[in-house]
Amino acid sequence: MTTTVSPLHFMGHNRELALFATATPPTGLALDPMTYLRQLPATKRGKAYRLQTFGGAAAFDPDRDAIDLHGLLRLAEDPIDAPRGHGGTLLMTSYHLCGAAGTRGRSLDLALAAAGIDHFQSERIDQPAEHAAIQVPRELFATVAIERGVVSSPNAVDGLASAYGALEVDGYWVKIEGFSEHGTARELHGGAALLGALSETGRSVVCSGAGALHLALLVSDIASSIGLGEAERFSMPDAAAPPPKGPRHRLAYHPAFIHSFQCAASPARRAFAAAPCRCGLHPENLPPAGHAVDEHCALVRTREAREAAAGSQEERREWLHATVALASHLGEDASIDIPSRATFETVIDGIGHARGDLAQAS
Repeated sequence: MTTTVSPLHFMGHNRELALFATATPPTGLALDPMTYLRQLPATKRGKAYRLQTFGGAAAFDPDRDAIDLHGLLRLAEDPIDAPRGHGGTLLMTSYHLCGAAGTRGRSLDLALAAAGIDHFQSERIDQPAEHAAIQVPRELFATVAIERGVVSSPNAVDGLASAYGALEVDGYWVKIEGFSEHGTARELHGGAALLGALSETGRSVVCSGAGALHLALLVSDIASSIGLGEAERFSMPDAAAPPPKGPRHRLAYHPAFIHSFQCAASPARRAFAAAPCRCGLHPENLPPAGHAVDEHCALVRTREAREAAAGSQEERREWLHATVALASHLGEDASIDIPSRATFETVIDGIGHARGDLAQAS
């Protein structure tokens, strides 16, 4: 079953998302509460976000600011109850962008996760209400958002894996700042090791916002969540940045380059001219525009994910090597930088190292 992911606060004007769980075949719906945005000043959060019960307060520092028991329970439970009411099938615990196990912020997030799990279990949220229109079970994932640099420490990775591995959840939704094709080798190996260690629990693991690393993750049986036509790498918005002017920049993914391009920029035109797109949703020599952007991205990413998940581990890695080699040649011809093979290998080896199957993966 595939799953559609959307910010929870989008449901105010995208209620049709709730219909996905009743589709044939069924499509899961994950509604991300994005509670880490509480760390920004209220003026940096959109109106729809501020209208949520947890969205309108002043900026909250999880490492320093006080929170009473009532506030903790509301923050733990409301982001689970709200997606339930909107037809969500994959629910996420509340979270902040914070540090290693033992820090005040991480301890608070683990307490929020524990309170959310208790609420989920005691209220039997895993099961639909009697006579509910959406007769599908629900799952609860522990959300783990990690500040940049934390996973560079093996001890920090072990501490996080141990702390979250002890939670009684269905899976993990992991967001690691700096874990993308632009990260350092230590960040890539450490982030991958955390994902591999969490997968050793036997539960589902989704890495959200890893950019082009999604291929190495899929080859290694780690699920990936990537924005369609939007930002593809997880990071905290810059609180000091001025509001953007003009229309937003849409992104179009081109699998031949393992890269997304701003649709209206010259690199996108060069890429689609050098390697025509066969999706059939737009002129093959031009990047998609308008409504075709999301349709194009959904189609080409689905095809690519199917290819990345086919065959044995050895066959998958060979497929990835061939894909990267072709992308390198095309990128050189079109003057476009693409991730190196070493980048993907660092991620695959990090996951394999945590699972204890590095020799087999190699």
